[in-house]
Amino acid sequence: MVARVRMTLRIINIVVFTVLVYSATVALQIYQPVTGGHFNPGESMIYPAALLTEPIVAAFAGGIGTALANISTGYGLFAPAH
Repeated sequence: MVARVRMTLRIINIVVFTVLVYSATVALQIYQPVTGGHFNPGESMIYPAALLTEPIVAAFAGGIGTALANISTGYGLFAPAH
């Protein structure tokens, strides 16, 4: 029973922080002509995930959230790097 509750909380944390990373990434993007990429505040949402939860939650949130944001905003070239 306890293991099931922990797994459920882990999944909820992954979803919540993934949405936070995605939202912050999509909300503000500043194009960088030198690299062809963009600057965004999405990376700043990964730090609270790492500090408040388990490392696996921050890893999923950072990887999946940023990759989905890159794909949906036209920067799909950078998605595999996350």
